[in-house]
Amino acid sequence: MKIARILSIMAAAIGLKELAVKDGALELSEDQRAKLEGIYGAEFMKKVDAAVADDKSAAELLQSLAAENKAKDETIAQLQSSIAKLSEEPEPKPNAQAVQAPGAKAPKAFQLNAGAAHNIIAAKALSEGLGVAMAAVSTGATGTINTSDLVTEFGAVMPANTRIEILAKRIYNGFEDSKYFRKITSNTNYKATSALMTEVSQQFTPAWTPKGGVKFTPIEIVYRRHKINAEFVAADILESWLQYLYEQGKTPAEMPIIKYIIENHLLPKVTDDIVLSMIAKGKFVDHNDGSVEDGDEGSAAVDSMDGIETILVEGKKTTGCNMNFFKNAVDYTTLTAAQLLAYVNSFVDAISPLFARIFNVYCSPEFLTAYQRADFEVNGKYTASENDGKIRFSRFTLVALQSMYGSKIIFATPAENMVMLVDYAKAESCINDIQVQNYKVKVFGEYSLATGFLVAEAVYAAVPDDYEPTVADDPIEASDAWEHGSSPNSGEEEGNGDHL
Repeated sequence: MKIARILSIMAAAIGLKELAVKDGALELSEDQRAKLEGIYGAEFMKKVDAAVADDKSAAELLQSLAAENKAKDETIAQLQSSIAKLSEEPEPKPNAQAVQAPGAKAPKAFQLNAGAAHNIIAAKALSEGLGVAMAAVSTGATGTINTSDLVTEFGAVMPANTRIEILAKRIYNGFEDSKYFRKITSNTNYKATSALMTEVSQQFTPAWTPKGGVKFTPIEIVYRRHKINAEFVAADILESWLQYLYEQGKTPAEMPIIKYIIENHLLPKVTDDIVLSMIAKGKFVDHNDGSVEDGDEGSAAVDSMDGIETILVEGKKTTGCNMNFFKNAVDYTTLTAAQLLAYVNSFVDAISPLFARIFNVYCSPEFLTAYQRADFEVNGKYTASENDGKIRFSRFTLVALQSMYGSKIIFATPAENMVMLVDYAKAESCINDIQVQNYKVKVFGEYSLATGFLVAEAVYAAVPDDYEPTVADDPIEASDAWEHGSSPNSGEEEGNGDHL
């Protein structure tokens, strides 16, 4: 057997078809050689280089390696003896495993460095049990996460096409409200170029006779960039990852720690920020004044951009804004069931019939619930059924946006008029670096996102005069139905108790 056979096996290990040999030497990049040394060891690579230079056969190479690896042979013999003993014991019942649906793709396996500290610990968990590995991590008996290991793995697990997919599927389309926004790709401020026309059809004549008076006010949507700076305690991440592998029955090759951090810890928080603080409640505050330094506390997500609620509230206050604001807008929580139904009916009845493509009236989840309860209270005795948000005797349906939680606003606009500015040109930067510093894993990234309306005249909104969008920092802040724990004697909150 020629040395070429061994070289083909090594090539497959790093995802290549073959390893090129020129002038008696392997043609390898620094990265390729580093990967091979990580898998086979530096001494083995030296032997391979020598064998290639001398054109040795595979048998000669293997014989020389065997002579120098007697200790490894003895270890293998011990393992074989252990296996023989274990084979005599009753086999434990297998753990339940997820069944792959017919036609479903098998999990992708990544080529990883088995010698990386975190992968060694994962192997320990798979071979000796989760408890043993967890104990080793918690007592510091073994390493945790090495910076160079993580950087090398980042390149293998997060190539450019994967980061584009993350941006497209998990950030721009990874939350429920995204389906109601038309996506427009732009890397600068955007203003509508298509007009709303009075008419375009006319009686046929052979001459060119243009018509259609332009009746629209294009609104400039400001391009906004956002950054991701997140950090996690390395030991906590490692333990969480090991538990995930155990519970899901996955190997590190199927769910590398980099992929786990990004998919299970980082991206859910990014989409939470977008929904809870940015696309509806956001109100831009410029913090880029040159005074920000490394280590300063980051600005709030709500300051990153103007959300749709802010655009409507500020538009109502602005002279010359040509959006259509309902004169009889009120706080719906002050209305009886019959009054709420009449309020919604009067709103949709006032929308111009020229906008026949408007079908949805957007509102908060709380508004939709109040409307459904009001409809059942008034009409349920006749229908004995729950209303799903359909506004009776109209073409309109109430649609709750999760990002509008707690809002008193309702608004309607054609589907193509409510947009999100997205930018795929910088997709590779959405997750652009990962580091380990001071026992913490730090993730860096950037993305661009902005929302708005293209044409002012196509927006119809009921905005109560005293309403301002707010982001609730406290889960019970928006309701009088709840309270935090307090002393029964003083009636004041105490922070030194033993119980939460």
